[in-house]
Amino acid sequence: MTYASYIVNDQSYYSKRFREANRRMQQYPALREVFGSLSWPEDKGLRTNSLVLELSREQRSEKDVALLSSVEDALGSVTSKLNSGERQDLYSELRSSDRRKLMSRVLELVCYQYFHSQGLQVTPEPAVSGGGETDLRIDDTNPVYVEITRLGTPDTELEIEAVYQSVAEQLTGQIPRNKYLRLDVNSSKLDWSGTPLNKTGSEKMILKQVQRTDLLKLLQHRDGLRLRDIQSMSSDWTLREVIEDSVRYGTHGTFGADWEGILDKPQFAPILQTRVEAFEGPVISAMMGDATGGLVELHSDMNSPSPAASKQETRFLERIERKVETKLDKGQRESGEVNILCIGATHWLARGYAKSNTHPLGRNQQVKIQNTIHDTLVQHSVPELVGVVMMEDDPAKSLWVENPSAASDLVTAYESTDVTRFIG
Repeated sequence: MTYASYIVNDQSYYSKRFREANRRMQQYPALREVFGSLSWPEDKGLRTNSLVLELSREQRSEKDVALLSSVEDALGSVTSKLNSGERQDLYSELRSSDRRKLMSRVLELVCYQYFHSQGLQVTPEPAVSGGGETDLRIDDTNPVYVEITRLGTPDTELEIEAVYQSVAEQLTGQIPRNKYLRLDVNSSKLDWSGTPLNKTGSEKMILKQVQRTDLLKLLQHRDGLRLRDIQSMSSDWTLREVIEDSVRYGTHGTFGADWEGILDKPQFAPILQTRVEAFEGPVISAMMGDATGGLVELHSDMNSPSPAASKQETRFLERIERKVETKLDKGQRESGEVNILCIGATHWLARGYAKSNTHPLGRNQQVKIQNTIHDTLVQHSVPELVGVVMMEDDPAKSLWVENPSAASDLVTAYESTDVTRFIG
C-alpha cells in the first residue's frame, strides 16, 4: 500500500494530531520520555516521524498498537543498560524525520524486545573482538551475536509515492478546506514506459481522469464512487446508460440506486453524457468526506502480476543479494562464536503470514528468497555465520536460511541454544 497526502491547513490539522499524540503517549511513558510534549509548529519536524504518525493516527481505538508496545517495552529495558550519552543518542535517532534511519533503529528495538520477551538475556550493541560492535548478543547456552539490518523502502514504492504526492498537491486547491479526498489507484495502470516509472506520464493520467469525469462534482452527490463498476461496462456507453442499466437489472448491486438521483438534475446533465472510456484509467474508486483541514490521499495495492509488482519482485531479490554481501564484507561478527544476520523487509513483504510462509508482495517466493541468500553465501566463506533470517515486523514472521559454509561446531553450538525455538 502506497499513499501520499497534502494538508491545506497545517495549523488546524497538525495541532489536533499532535494533541492526540500527547494524549496517547500517556499509555507509553518511555515514548513520552523520548518525545516530550508535542506542539505545533514548534515540533514541525516531527510531523513525518513514523512513531509520531502512529501515535497521532485518527480514529485509533484505545487498544495497544503492536509496534508502539514493542518499542515502549524495549526502551524500558534497553535504556537502563545505556549511559546518559548513549541514551540521548538513541532518543535523537528515534526523533529523526529520516524514515530509513528511524525504522532501522526501531527494528533493532523490536528484535531486542522479541528475544527479551522470550526470557533470554540480551545485551544491546556488544563490542566484537575485530573492532566495532554488532547489534545484539543473546547470552544463551552459547552466546549468539545478532547483526540487524533493513532493506529500506523499495525504490519502486518511492517512485509511486512521489507521483501520488505531486497529484495530491495539485488536487488540494480543488477541494474545500474542510474536506477529505481519497483516491484508490490500480498501480498496474500507471505509465510504466519509464525506468522504473514514468512519473510525469503517470501524474497526467490520474489528473486527466479526474478532470474528464468531473469526479469532484460527482462526489458532491454521494461521498463514494466505484469507478471500476463503470470501467467494466462497454466503453461507448454513457454514464447515464450505465446508471439506467444498473437500476433496471441490478448491475453492480446498489450502484444504480446510489446514482439514480442525478439523472434528472440539470447540473449533472453534461457528466451523464460522458462515455465509459473517459472513466478508464488508474483511479478505481474515490471517496470524499469531512476532515480537519483539507486532505488528499492516494492509495494503491501492488497486485501481482502487474508492472509494479514485477519490478518490485526483481528489485527485492537483487536488494537481498546486495544487502547480504554488504554485511558480510563489513565483518560485524564475533570470530569463533555463533553469529546470525537478520534482514528486515517490512515494506517489501505482505504481512500476517505464518513463520514458515513469508511472501514478498503477496506471492509465494520462499524458494526464490532462499536460493538468492544461499547462492550469495556460497560465494563467501564465512564459517562463524550460521544463517540468515528474513523477517517482517518481528523475528516471529521469518524465513531461516542456513549458511552452507558455517563451521560444524558452531552449527552444533547454535542448535543447542533456545534461540532456535524462536527463529530458524
